[in-house]
Amino acid sequence: TWDENLYRIAGRDPKLPAPAFEEQQRIFAPESWEQLKAAVENARATGTPYELDLEMVRPDGSRRWVICRGGPWPDTSSHLTGLRGTVQDITERKQAEKAWRESEQFNREVIASAQEGVVVYDRELRYQVWNRFMEELTGVLASEILGKHASEIFPHLRELQVDLPMRRALAGEVVRAPDTPFRVPSTGKSGWVSEVYSPRYGSSGEILGVIGIIGEITKRKQAEDELRLMQFSLEHASDAIYWMD
Repeated sequence: TWDENLYRIAGRDPKLPAPAFEEQQRIFAPESWEQLKAAVENARATGTPYELDLEMVRPDGSRRWVICRGGPWPDTSSHLTGLRGTVQDITERKQAEKAWRESEQFNREVIASAQEGVVVYDRELRYQVWNRFMEELTGVLASEILGKHASEIFPHLRELQVDLPMRRALAGEVVRAPDTPFRVPSTGKSGWVSEVYSPRYGSSGEILGVIGIIGEITKRKQAEDELRLMQFSLEHASDAIYWMD
């Protein structure tokens, strides 16, 4: 038997008799029907209860997601006489989960393709995200760095106290750090970077970690050095006048 809520969820006329189990194949998407059939057969054979997320297809073609819970229905002598269960509409939850997955995928794609470094740390300042730009800049793959502290990979950064702006970000500030030199002995990569650190907030407003945006400024630094050298040379050049016939 079905109650009025199940008729409503399934989009069926409550004046119609409840469909027999085998007739319910028309109610569920093919994959969901196979899951339900297997779970029901197992429950009948072993008395094992089940809980499944299933996709239901209504007569008008619209779809709903439900969670089905079922199990044995013993008689007074504890003999299995049938199955009983409940059905709960979880469509909104499934839609929210789908939207979240798509948003996460979008964020991953944006971060991966960004033309600057994107680094995310947890509250202990362990790497959580290390995008493709950072891999190319340092020669260090994300698989080698995630879950580790910066000082484990770049020991010289400890001397530069680069953790200080990150800790200020953990306290809620947006911090532009001084231009920082880097070198990676294992890959031979080196250069200069600019860094901006900001808090990474959770859905309830709590600070979960730090987001770092890293810019590669090696060429700019080289140009600045060349300009300073030129200015120094001009300032210290000997004054001389040559006359030639």
